This record gives sequence, C-alpha cells and structure tokens, in this order.
Amino acid sequence: MKKCFITLAGLACMLGTAHAQFWTTGFAEGGSGNDGGRGITTNAAGDRFVTGRFSSTASFGAGAPTHTLISSGSGDAFLVKYTGAGNTVAWTRKIGGAADESGYEVFTDPFNAVYVCGYYTGPITVTDGLTTIPLSATAGDREGFIAKYSTISGHLLWARRIASSTGQDVVINLTFDDINNRLIAVGRTTNNGTISGTHAVTAGTFVCSLDKDNGDCLWAYNFSSSTDNNRPIGLCFDSGTQSIFVGTSITAGTYSLTGSGGSIPITTTVNRAALYARYSPTGNLWWQWTSIESGTQDQTAEAQSIVSDGQGNVYISGYYMRHMIIKGFPDQLLSYSSTSQPNIFTFKIEPLSGMVVWSHKSGDSQENFGTNVSSAISPCGAIFVAFTAWSLGPISADGGNTTLTYTFPPGFFIVGLCVSEYSPDGDVSGINGVKSLSYTSLDICTHGDYAYLTADGISTTLSTNGGPVTITTAGSYDIVNLVMWGPNAVANAGADRLVCRNGAYLLGGTPNPGTSGNSYSWSPTTFLSCTTCAQPTLNVPSTGLGVSSITYTTTVTSACGITTDVVTVSPNWDCPRNRMANPDLSDSTGSFLFYPNPSNGQITVEGATEGQQIVVVSPDGRTVLEKPATGTTQVLDLSELAAGLYFIRITNTEGISVAEQKIILQ
Repeated sequence: MKKCFITLAGLACMLGTAHAQFWTTGFAEGGSGNDGGRGITTNAAGDRFVTGRFSSTASFGAGAPTHTLISSGSGDAFLVKYTGAGNTVAWTRKIGGAADESGYEVFTDPFNAVYVCGYYTGPITVTDGLTTIPLSATAGDREGFIAKYSTISGHLLWARRIASSTGQDVVINLTFDDINNRLIAVGRTTNNGTISGTHAVTAGTFVCSLDKDNGDCLWAYNFSSSTDNNRPIGLCFDSGTQSIFVGTSITAGTYSLTGSGGSIPITTTVNRAALYARYSPTGNLWWQWTSIESGTQDQTAEAQSIVSDGQGNVYISGYYMRHMIIKGFPDQLLSYSSTSQPNIFTFKIEPLSGMVVWSHKSGDSQENFGTNVSSAISPCGAIFVAFTAWSLGPISADGGNTTLTYTFPPGFFIVGLCVSEYSPDGDVSGINGVKSLSYTSLDICTHGDYAYLTADGISTTLSTNGGPVTITTAGSYDIVNLVMWGPNAVANAGADRLVCRNGAYLLGGTPNPGTSGNSYSWSPTTFLSCTTCAQPTLNVPSTGLGVSSITYTTTVTSACGITTDVVTVSPNWDCPRNRMANPDLSDSTGSFLFYPNPSNGQITVEGATEGQQIVVVSPDGRTVLEKPATGTTQVLDLSELAAGLYFIRITNTEGISVAEQKIILQ
C-alpha cells in the first residue's frame, strides 16, 4: 500500500527473537466533530503527509503556529505535512464544498510532489489560497478526485475529477511508477463511467495510469466488478519486476478482468474472495489469483494491502474468515477456529507467477474483528502489518517456528490497533498494540528509525503497550497519529554447514534491499577471504579446519542499528569426491597434467587412464562436469561455466580422488 522506497529501522529483531517495541509519540488532532486519519506516507527527507476527513473545526500542530481548518460542509478532506517525529506542522490544506468529502490515500514522488486522492460530493473548488481549481460533479453523486501539491510549499499544482459515473465513485489508493514516472491509481465506480473524462470503465474496481504533470489518463482497465466503495484496495509498484500489483476482493459470480492484452475470466462461489493481480506499466494483465473456498459458502477474504521492497519481493495482507486456500508450492491453507470473526493474513508471493512462498496469520481464538489492514516494508526487509482488533484475549502472530502474543490492557469493550512484524523469510519477530474504543480506518508507513501510523479513535484516553504514551481526544472521533521505534536486526551469517578440505564456501546471507550503506565485520578471520564484506568466502585448506568446528560472528552496523549473527562450520567426514576421502594423498598431481591455468574455458588433461573419471566441481561442492577418461590427452570445454575458482579431479572406479587441481576460469 505504501511506496517501495520507504525506510525503517523497525520494531523488533528480524531473526525471530521478540524484544520490547516502543511507542515513542502519540497525539490526537482535530476538533469537537467527526475526524479521522486515513492515509499516511513519507518523502525521502522524512517529512510525513497525512490525509483523512474532518468536520466543523480541526486544529493541527503543537505550539505556534497552530494550523486550523474549517469545513465548508458536513465534512472535508484534509492534507497536512509534518516535519520531525512529532506533530510539528509545516502546512495544511483542505478539499471541500457544501456537502461531504474525504481523503483516502496520499503518496509522494521523487520530484517534490505529493498526491492526495478520495471523493467529493457536488461541485467544489480546490485551492491553496493562491491557485483555485473548480471540479464539476453530477448533482448528488460522489466523484473520485486526485490533487497534486508541492511537498515544499503546499502549492496546488493540479486537481482532477478522476472517477466519474452516475453513482458513488472514489479513488482509493495511489502509487508511483518510478521507472516511467507515471502515477498509478485504483478506485471504484458504482456505474459505468470514465477516468479523467477520456477512458471508459464499467461498474466496479478500476486501475489506471495517469500523467504525473496533469492527471491525464494514459490507460484504464477494470480490475473487478465489486462495487463496495468502502473497501480498501491494495496497490504497489515494484521497480525490480516493473510491475503493478493490485489487491481487492470479489463477491460470488463470474467476472472479466481486463488489460491491454485482453481479458481473463474469473469465477468464485464464496461470499467474498481475495483477488490479486499483476499488471505491466502499459496495462497488460499478466496474471491474477483468488483465494479458494474450502467448502463453505460464507468464506470471506480480502486482499487489502500490497507492499514491495522494489527488488521483486512482494507481500500481500488482508483478512479472511473460516478458511483460506491460496496458490503456492503447494497450495497453502489458513484456518481459524471462529466461524464469525476474521483473522489477518500475510503472505509473500513470487512476483513473476503470483505463487505464494509463505503465508501466516494474526488473530486470536475468541473474537478478532480485523477488517482494516495496512502494511509497510523497511529497508532491512521487515514487513509491518497494522490491523484493527476487537479482542477479549491474547492476539497471536505466527511465523516460522515462533508464535508471539499481545494482550490489550483490561477493559470491557476492547477495540484497538495491532502491528505484527515479519522477516523476509516469514519469521514473526514482534507484535504490539494500542487500546482504544474504535479504529475504523488506519494506515502505516515507515522512514528511518520510525514507523508512523494514522487512524481514528474515540476514547478519551488511548492506552499503549511498550511505551508510556497517553493520547487525549477531544471529539467524537479524532485524528490519531502514532510513532513507533525500535532496533531491527539485519545481520545474517547464513546457515551452519559441513565443509570439506580444499573447499570454498560462501558465508553470509544475501544483503537485504536498501542496506548498501551497511558496514560489516567478521571474526575470527581464519580462512576468510575478507572480514569487512557481507559474504566472505571460507577457503578450507588441504589440511582441513584443524579443529572440530569454528563459529564465525558477523556484526552489521547500519541505519537499523548494530546487530550480530553467528554461523558454525564443521568438518564433513563423508566427502566421497573430496580429498578428505584420501587424507594421505599428496598435493602433487603426480603424472597428471592440467593446463592452461588460468584458462579461458579450454582445459587440457593428460595422464588419466581408462576406467577413471574426470570431474569438475564448483567451490560449493556441486559437480558441474563429469566424463570418463579415454586414456589419451583430452580437452575439456568449460566455456559455459561462470568465471571463478573450480576443482578438476581424477577419480578411480570407487569414486576416490587420486589427483586434484585448483583451476581458475577467466
């Protein structure tokens, strides 16, 4: 749901060990009316932008100057820019007329612009005090809008009626295609209509690409035929695969999803099925999947939030009831003991196919009314899932081999907000919450060392766990903003492993996206190719490790803090194709010759006799070539192998190495 380049140091250890999470700041803004935050995002400088709805008079910011907005009708949309981690306000804007308006989502681009979307009722004018832009409307109907402002000054750059039909229309979510510099939007129309007045869409959910400079529609297609305008729609652009990912739900029936390459039919028999799809930047529908019912007609699921790290790792979150089967290797079943209340799902997909890599749930065994879900991702790869919760008991989050729980402070009627955290491998590493009496809308984003949330709350005092934060509200509903902080581990030494003599092994996991500024340190330094890189090579000498095992520690210093991880390497006493199988063998190759070395791909072997085998092995122990010796001079063609270090071995009829030589392919 949030942008792909946002950053966060996180809430808890990514390696699966739970520790304290901290709510550092919380404040309520608005007035005596009905107010609430609905969308939040950041820019590269760390400024926050929040949108939502307010009525009557709403005040923003602490100290002087305090920014006050007065609604023109029953309710107006607002946009506010905060600097720093608190509630220091740079500027505010409202979008409203004589009737009802609301902001749904907000997003920034790399060009110092911020976009806000939502709906308005009846004709309105959008203004920043200097520039005024009128937006027309069909009398009595809601229209979907997008407005673009300067992130620096709040100057209005353009405003457009995007979604228009003879019904209730809305633009629900935004993202930015940073490859082609285009704005991507999703929303719903209740009747056949147009996008930006030019591209026709049928009733239901639409996805469109817009010119960032003026809001002109470049293409628009129908994503589903569900017309429930209050339902969230997940949306993200992934730079790594140059793909647009959309998530929503469909009710029972048969539909056609459209794209530039045609349409894909889809049928479901359940009450509401989660639906997610992948589009190209030109609007081609590459694939779509739905959750599969498991024999119960009232099964319900929605894909409400989609996030990406920009490197091809895509995560989908939402809620489901009863059971949910999702496509994977193999299909994965999520179940829940309650038949009347939802649980939260999060799963990681392989983006090119849409198949699920892992899936986990959050919820409890009593009642967990979690139908508002938002997620964000950190540069350390951690996924944060925020959801509303109505619970009388502990709320659990499962992942990997760990289950963590959170319990709201005591109360009779407990509704609040929870945040679960997962590592890229699906391990759960944290869960925390905020007790209130209601959260009907929420959003989460990240930057630097912080996670930022916006929502609405109606209790007099909001209580939090993991930090001494007290929030006092003034109206029936207020705009509640929360800030979370905590160290997030990124160190990854890799899995423990067995090693062979003369072997070369890569230690450490692949660095998570967004961690190019990290510094690394390994100890001890024995047999390592480098001690300040993320993935050193362990070069085991011909004499072996010399000890029963070696434990290496990697220490990572980053914007996410200082974290460590360990890996233990031990001798492998069962290496049939390794020199350890013949420990008395001299390093000399005797009468065998291997040349040239280094080589550009052609290796000549002399001295091997019939009955022996010529084996080429990669540093990680994989056999990449094996052929029988002919008893004459032979030439091996290794030109298709990647450049690097390899081993050529001559083995006897029992597979025992009788000669071996390291070679380097250039």
